[in-house]
Amino acid sequence: MAKQFEVKGLEELTKQLETLTKSSYPMLKASLYPGAGVIADEIRKRCPTESLRNGLGISQMRSGGGKVDVAISFDGYDDNHFPLAELAAIYESGTSDRTTKAGHNRGHVNKQPFIRPAIRAARQRMTEEIQAELKKQINRIMED
Repeated sequence: MAKQFEVKGLEELTKQLETLTKSSYPMLKASLYPGAGVIADEIRKRCPTESLRNGLGISQMRSGGGKVDVAISFDGYDDNHFPLAELAAIYESGTSDRTTKAGHNRGHVNKQPFIRPAIRAARQRMTEEIQAELKKQINRIMED
């Protein structure tokens, strides 16, 4: 003898899951900035110069091909009109002896990594921040 079961609430659950699926991309976007902020703050704390600290920023979000990107980067120039992105690379990786186009020897710069150690130090906090924001987004959608 076959038994029958009646399940109630599946229509509502299906509707919520459809809403959640449609909202997954905006939720991902909303969670990305807080995560990037955690990394940027840690890099900023470790910047070897004030100009690098002031030039650090988070780019506007870009999306396409099913993914969302945001960049943490250095923009602008230091007091000597040297590009901050290049200055950060010099501190991060060091240099061999450098000579300018005018023939001036700028010498050797030892490695003073600050970006990679900051990312390693903040990775767990970044993940937690993204997860917390995603949970907030999901709860907000499920309550609507």
